[in-house]
Amino acid sequence: MQRRPTMRHDPEENFDYADLYNLDPSSNCRVEQTSSTLPDSTWSPYPNESSFRLGEWYWNDWTSKSQASFKKLVNVITAPDFSTEDIQKTKWDVLDRELVLERDETGDGWEDVDGLGWVESPVTISVPFHKKTAHPGTQYYTLPDNFRHRRLLSALREKVQSANFRHFHTHPYELHWKYGDASDDPQRKPVFSVRFLVVNAPYRSHYLEGATERLFQEDLGGEEWTVKDLAIPVYHTETGADLRELTTSLTKALCDQIFTMHIHWAKATAFPDAATHAVDFGPGGLSGIGPLTARNLDGRGVRVIVVGDKSRGIAELFDAQSIKREEWWSKKYSPSLVKTSDGTLHIDTPFSRLLGKPPIMVAGMTPSTAKAGYHVELASGGHYNAAALRAKLAEIQSQIPAGVGITLNALYINPRQFGFQFPLWQEMRREGLPIEGFCVAAGIASTEKAAEIIEALSNAGIKHISFKPGSVDGIRQVVNIAASNPVILQWTGGRAGGNHSCEDFHQPILATYSSICQQRNISLVGGSGFGGADDVWPYLTGDFSVDLYGAQPMPFDGFLFASRVMVAKEAHTSSSVKGLIVAAKGVDDAKWEGTYSKETGRILTVRSELGEPIHKIATRGVKLWKEFDDTVFKLPKEKRAAWLKERKAEVIAKLNKDFNKPWFGSKKDGSVVEDLADMTVVLRMVRLMYVAHQERWVDLSLRNLTGDWLRRIEERFAGKPVPFIPILDATFEVWFKKDSLWAAEDIDTVFDQDPQRVCILQGPVAVKHSKVKEVTGPHLRRRREHVDYLGAKPVALPSNSVAALGLRHEVKENKIIYTIGNSVPEPSVWLETLAGPRLDWLRALLVTPTIVQGAAHIDNPLRRLVIADIFARYARLSKPNRLVCFMTGTDEHGLKIQKAAEGRELEPLAFCDELSQHFRGLAVKANISNTRFSRTTERDHHQAVHHLWVRVQRAINALTKLT
Repeated sequence: MQRRPTMRHDPEENFDYADLYNLDPSSNCRVEQTSSTLPDSTWSPYPNESSFRLGEWYWNDWTSKSQASFKKLVNVITAPDFSTEDIQKTKWDVLDRELVLERDETGDGWEDVDGLGWVESPVTISVPFHKKTAHPGTQYYTLPDNFRHRRLLSALREKVQSANFRHFHTHPYELHWKYGDASDDPQRKPVFSVRFLVVNAPYRSHYLEGATERLFQEDLGGEEWTVKDLAIPVYHTETGADLRELTTSLTKALCDQIFTMHIHWAKATAFPDAATHAVDFGPGGLSGIGPLTARNLDGRGVRVIVVGDKSRGIAELFDAQSIKREEWWSKKYSPSLVKTSDGTLHIDTPFSRLLGKPPIMVAGMTPSTAKAGYHVELASGGHYNAAALRAKLAEIQSQIPAGVGITLNALYINPRQFGFQFPLWQEMRREGLPIEGFCVAAGIASTEKAAEIIEALSNAGIKHISFKPGSVDGIRQVVNIAASNPVILQWTGGRAGGNHSCEDFHQPILATYSSICQQRNISLVGGSGFGGADDVWPYLTGDFSVDLYGAQPMPFDGFLFASRVMVAKEAHTSSSVKGLIVAAKGVDDAKWEGTYSKETGRILTVRSELGEPIHKIATRGVKLWKEFDDTVFKLPKEKRAAWLKERKAEVIAKLNKDFNKPWFGSKKDGSVVEDLADMTVVLRMVRLMYVAHQERWVDLSLRNLTGDWLRRIEERFAGKPVPFIPILDATFEVWFKKDSLWAAEDIDTVFDQDPQRVCILQGPVAVKHSKVKEVTGPHLRRRREHVDYLGAKPVALPSNSVAALGLRHEVKENKIIYTIGNSVPEPSVWLETLAGPRLDWLRALLVTPTIVQGAAHIDNPLRRLVIADIFARYARLSKPNRLVCFMTGTDEHGLKIQKAAEGRELEPLAFCDELSQHFRGLAVKANISNTRFSRTTERDHHQAVHHLWVRVQRAINALTKLT
């Protein structure tokens, strides 16, 4: 840094362009004699700024005029400092000739000039092609031997040596310093400016070999530093070694690192575990090495302070009171083992705590896998109305153990289904059905809409909500949503079997893991491509990011299995379909994208009814799907009917031969009927009730009868989609693709039981793990912790939380005594305080909002009792002479009571007697201070209700007479 000079000038005006490049005096390179100074005008070769702005618009935009280009021109000519007078004085023809270096008219323009580097040789270039093209990947092309070319460095050297060098601005920026006012008062405090030096030396390359010795001998005169001079560690920029351990010259080692050695910054900043902060004193500020180092150390627990960031860096550097630290991902998010009070070991992650189960879930698969103790989602796609979803839920409830909750995986991209499933799921939860979760899949709502969804589900008592993004932007959107709401983030990338994106599995996680970790509300669940313990382990520990990408460990909280579970013993997948899955070879992670263009590892990618890519076993039916995707389904809808009409017989033959939805038209003898009007029933009705030669119906009512009959048949199609194709028109894609997956679980419904007709979802990477018809889960061993039950870790309350609630507490004889002040604390905060920091049964009883009663999930009755007891006791203590009535009891009416009694084979009243006694005993054991326990079936309740009803009826009668 240097003190600002007092005179006003451009700090670059005294630079000679020859200072900006190094030429050997003995070189034969041609240098034209030109003015040695840089341009005397900031806008050279233009005479003024207005001409420069207009010329810039012309030369940059002249080939294509557009609205955007027009707006640029308007901005130029309407700028406050634009001068039309300057434009009129500009010699545009002269400028154009200077800017366009015309070729020599006597030659072909390719004549070489000594020293300018033109050569003739073959050149090979690489051209990347999109993965969906016929030949995806990088293709190489070689240009002929006489291809004339030169290196970029030669072109730059020619320009620097040319008379036209004055057209090039070596520093395309504004001045780095400005005067505060017009005064040249020498008493004014100096203003300093920091910027990178304008250099042209090829540091860290073999071109500077020998520079170390010359510097050492000529400039330093043999004087050097020793390792004893280093009071703190200094790390080698290529090897990362501590220079204090050098046995050779320290000075020469430092010079070699600058002149010839490459920088391996990751090695140089591989700080010891004890390091917590790194300070960047360099001149680059936020554009320097500090932010780069921070990215390399992201997740390592080292905070980088950029002193050049004057707004925050310096203040943080000297703030010893509130020291900021970074998270060390592998220490904070790595899994552990926890032992519950019954002696069972559990894997401990945020996801397992949330579920109270192993950190493994089954996505949208058959419910019987819940018997293995895993969290399972119910796929919503095949449930076309409320009755169908309720029936499926009842079927699942009959198969799973009591206490196991159900989660719905709903497709946000399908507004019709989501529109009725979302409120229905809340309604069923309020009815006490065992519902605990909801997953928003295939699309991410806006932050505002997501907040509405989460609020509605939480108010209904649903415990956890998941989002399933398909891209980096989607992940960031979920992070925004999680700023104020706990969520599960499910990530599968493009290699998952179901509706998905085309994204790689790893890169989006690498790009967003830091922001995910900044939201404590997120449980990160990874899926797709996993087969068992061995391949899950690196993702559970986070070592995959270290081994594959050299990044910090990035542990996942849980794992999602889908394709892998289809061959499980409990899965409903048909046996012959399981055989096809086991026979599929699958591919490694690097090759799965090949399925988009052709069969790869016996997997083929097609477009679902929602227009999303979906991976399936390459059966005959799926190959036909792919054929139609590439032909008729590619056409605009208005052109499809004509295409199908032209190839009707061919399409029908392929449907009947290969697909699980054959053509509907068929006669009694099995022959194909292309026109449904030729089918016996319809034709017979028309022939008997329509006078063809007179073109009239026997009676108008009979015409209506025929039409009503056909419409009734059509209406029947509005339920579960039919397993056949009834029509070939613009709607063919809907009939063909809709509800096409269920046959994999019920091969007997396929009319010839051929599994090659069936569509079978399978991820191209996961399927390689299915060798036999079974599935195994990972087994882990790490440090242990003892808790009474597996649940979410309590949020640590502030040390002053008791005082903040207006309370005092003291410990006497292993008891904690709380003294309440002038008001009762908010119930949820007060119960959290009473529950304490341990996962024990006191916490479970006081804090858990929902408990399991038989097969139903109900509000926690003890929690409600305790909350009411708090207010009753406070009312008595605050005013001892006040009469406080605290009534609790049991509501013993309703259809739920009747059904529960039938399930126990008891009379409703006997069932209620037993239930009431249970809750009465609960209140006694919890020392609840109620003054009355009331039952809605007892005589006192009947009399009270009757008395109230009679008084209401009398009041109504009196009002009626008055009116």
